[in-house]
Amino acid sequence: MVRELTSEGIAVAFIKERLTFRSNDAPAYTLMLTMQPAFAALERSLIRQREREGIAIETTNGRLRGRHGMRR
Repeated sequence: MVRELTSEGIAVAFIKERLTFRSNDAPAYTLMLTMQPAFAALERSLIRQREREGIAIETTNGRLRGRHGMRR
């Protein structure tokens, strides 16, 4: 979507990441745009892994019970 918009001459800004992409950007910006989804997927995987580890520890210690390990 970003490539499509920039090819139309529209600048796309990602506020949180402080990145702006334009049609005439250097190849390094294209690389960053391509890598952003990979980093997001990695971070989400790490969050889920830590969550599963925490639930396993709490379940082992008897602190979590019930459906999906929810506290009761």
